[in-house]
Amino acid sequence: MEYRFEQVSVEPFTTPKSSELNGHRDIITRYAAQGFEYAGWIPVQQGPSGKILKLDLVFAQK
Repeated sequence: MEYRFEQVSVEPFTTPKSSELNGHRDIITRYAAQGFEYAGWIPVQQGPSGKILKLDLVFAQK
Protein backbone atom coordinates (compact mmCIF):
# COMPACT_ATOMS: atom_id res chain seq x y z
CA MET A 1 0.00 0.00 0.00
CA GLU A 2 1.29 3.46 -0.89
CA TYR A 3 0.64 6.54 1.24
CA ARG A 4 0.85 10.21 0.32
CA PHE A 5 0.71 13.23 2.60
CA GLU A 6 -0.34 16.78 1.77
CA GLN A 7 0.16 19.55 4.34
CA VAL A 8 -2.63 22.12 4.80
CA SER A 9 -2.46 25.30 6.89
CA VAL A 10 -5.35 26.61 8.92
CA GLU A 11 -6.00 30.28 8.18
CA PRO A 12 -6.93 32.39 11.22
CA PHE A 13 -9.99 34.63 11.17
CA THR A 14 -9.84 38.09 12.69
CA THR A 15 -11.01 36.76 16.06
CA PRO A 16 -8.62 34.59 18.07
CA LYS A 17 -11.21 31.85 18.71
CA SER A 18 -11.95 30.99 15.08
CA SER A 19 -10.13 29.79 11.98
CA GLU A 20 -10.83 28.26 8.59
CA LEU A 21 -9.34 25.38 6.59
CA ASN A 22 -9.03 26.28 2.91
CA GLY A 23 -8.15 24.16 -0.09
CA HIS A 24 -8.73 20.75 1.46
CA ARG A 25 -11.61 19.79 -0.84
CA ASP A 26 -9.56 20.54 -3.96
CA ILE A 27 -6.70 18.41 -2.62
CA ILE A 28 -9.01 15.48 -1.79
CA THR A 29 -10.63 15.68 -5.25
CA ARG A 30 -7.21 15.78 -6.96
CA TYR A 31 -5.96 12.69 -5.12
CA ALA A 32 -9.23 10.81 -5.75
CA ALA A 33 -8.79 11.43 -9.49
CA GLN A 34 -5.36 9.77 -9.20
CA GLY A 35 -6.85 6.65 -7.57
CA PHE A 36 -6.08 7.51 -3.94
CA GLU A 37 -8.55 7.29 -1.06
CA TYR A 38 -8.68 9.81 1.77
CA ALA A 39 -7.42 7.98 4.88
CA GLY A 40 -7.50 10.70 7.55
CA TRP A 41 -5.51 13.60 8.95
CA ILE A 42 -2.67 14.15 11.40
CA PRO A 43 -2.01 17.43 13.27
CA VAL A 44 1.58 18.56 12.66
CA GLN A 45 1.64 22.02 14.30
CA GLN A 46 -0.35 23.46 17.17
CA GLY A 47 -0.46 26.94 18.64
CA PRO A 48 0.15 27.72 22.34
CA SER A 49 -3.56 27.31 23.12
CA GLY A 50 -3.69 23.89 21.43
CA LYS A 51 -5.41 25.07 18.25
CA ILE A 52 -4.27 23.11 15.21
CA LEU A 53 -2.35 25.36 12.80
CA LYS A 54 -1.15 22.80 10.22
CA LEU A 55 -2.24 19.28 9.41
CA ASP A 56 -1.34 16.51 7.00
CA LEU A 57 -4.09 14.99 4.89
CA VAL A 58 -3.31 11.30 4.41
CA PHE A 59 -4.17 9.38 1.23
CA ALA A 60 -3.79 5.65 0.52
CA GLN A 61 -3.58 3.70 -2.72
CA LYS A 62 -3.68 -0.08 -2.87
